[in-house]
Amino acid sequence: MKHQYRCALLGTALLLAGGAAAIEVDHDISFDAKADFTALRTFSIGEGQTASRFFQPEIDNRLFLQRMRSSIRAALTARGLQETTGRADLAVTFHVTNADYATVERREPVRIPDSPAARGHVIPGGPEPVMFIAGTLVIDLTDASGTLVWRGTWHERERSGPKLSGKLSEDARKLLSKYPPKRR
Repeated sequence: MKHQYRCALLGTALLLAGGAAAIEVDHDISFDAKADFTALRTFSIGEGQTASRFFQPEIDNRLFLQRMRSSIRAALTARGLQETTGRADLAVTFHVTNADYATVERREPVRIPDSPAARGHVIPGGPEPVMFIAGTLVIDLTDASGTLVWRGTWHERERSGPKLSGKLSEDARKLLSKYPPKRR
């Protein structure tokens, strides 16, 4: 029982310490350095998947998945690839996970200045609970042999499910703007 209590305290401390850092949008691109991306000219998009810790109707639905496929299609087409229904050079799969979180942020004190009708005062600052939804989008591009050649991951944080849903569609385009990877 003591071990569970310590783990819970440690997890809470990490969440509180990382609360400010979690505000930033984060993304990562990984790719196979040996892949010849110039030879990959066609793509097909899979159905996509969503997984929520708690049901989020804005994300756990077919319309959201259709919007994600449309965003991915538009981004890849803009990069010079062509969608095909037959055998494609790239198979595109994606999945979205999200969960509700709460953290505590420090609110600064606010000074209300004096006015002719009333004397000013200070509203004290202090801890303020903040609720948010964190979402992760992962897009995988696999070549015809089944080898993963490119993976993009995007982490987003918003205050509501509808905002997160809309942002993730935009994020798919931003993520795929990094394809094909630049050689060093």
